[in-house]
Amino acid sequence: MGLAYIIVMARLFTPLEGVLREVEPIRPSDTVSRAASRMYDERLPVLPVADEGRYLGVVTYISLLKSRLAGQARVEKALLKVPPAPRGAEEAVKEMLRAGVPGLAYLEDGSPVAVVTAAGLLRALSTGRLPPTRELMKRVLAPLRGGDRLDKARKLLVKLSVPLLPVVSGEKLSGVVDAYSLLALLYTTPLERRRLGEVHGDIEYFLGQPVAKAAVDSYRRVELDGTPRVDDVAEGAVVVNANGWPVGVLEPYTTLRRLFPLVEEASLPLRVEGVDGLDFFERGLIWRKALDVASSVARRGRLLDMSVVIKEREKAGDRARYDASVTIRLDRGVHTGKASAWSPIDAAAEALSLAYESFKKEKDRRRTRRIERARRRKLEWR
Repeated sequence: MGLAYIIVMARLFTPLEGVLREVEPIRPSDTVSRAASRMYDERLPVLPVADEGRYLGVVTYISLLKSRLAGQARVEKALLKVPPAPRGAEEAVKEMLRAGVPGLAYLEDGSPVAVVTAAGLLRALSTGRLPPTRELMKRVLAPLRGGDRLDKARKLLVKLSVPLLPVVSGEKLSGVVDAYSLLALLYTTPLERRRLGEVHGDIEYFLGQPVAKAAVDSYRRVELDGTPRVDDVAEGAVVVNANGWPVGVLEPYTTLRRLFPLVEEASLPLRVEGVDGLDFFERGLIWRKALDVASSVARRGRLLDMSVVIKEREKAGDRARYDASVTIRLDRGVHTGKASAWSPIDAAAEALSLAYESFKKEKDRRRTRRIERARRRKLEWR
């Protein structure tokens, strides 16, 4: 592809003060039941693990559900060795996404004293304006039903890495399976004893129970064609279509991943300019859309350079209008797109679409010409 270069989006340094949640670490010898109980009581997606003050890593609700460990197993068997949180919020987001966990431990003098979660970072970096629900949600192809086994719910929570899943009854949404409530059921429910004294009620027993046993009817609900509030995303919500049928979920970790593309890792000659004054979500979504287009172009041609430039053109009261221009340079041709809108995201999206359509039409024309030449040569040989 030639010399690739990347200009990383500028980020204002946001300190973690106000984001941290003070948490007492657990020990590697503590039981899974103890960790699950604390996650449920404190609604924490992650707990730091330390041995005599020495940081070892974290356990998450996903690592516990994935493990299927017995309640009396040691926490160290579900331990994830991930770096602690950096000092700035934006850098903490980056580290969290790289580690693939919904929270990080925060250290003082080498010992964990708090955690920073995806929900906390989302609230700290938000200006209150979010992109549409469609842009943020994680799609759920088929909701759970009350008669499904809880092990199916466990597997889906782990596979999708989400803290909740919708449950339907007949043709309507009836509740959710919440990861914290599932952990509490699996690991903190008192064991039954039969008449002869044998224990009945281990994790395998509970995983064989119907989903309805763990479903709760207290949950947030947002419209597919609407715009969510920050609390909807931070606390988790079910996304429903116009008919009220669940089609996805909103949750903070997925939202951060959608809006904070790791452009440093993309070997694409992409530049995005004029986004420094925009908020975290606007910057992230514009970068994400630009990366998607650049990746698609690079797969179909030799991309030499691509630029996206956002300019604030005028203001009407508190609102500003934005111009966006996109230039795609290849070894054979240049494609451009320009657009204007009250939203920088809309302006960028339209300009990117116009430039990409120009590129696509040219590729299709060349493909048609190649096919026609091949047909003519074939006829000449007959």
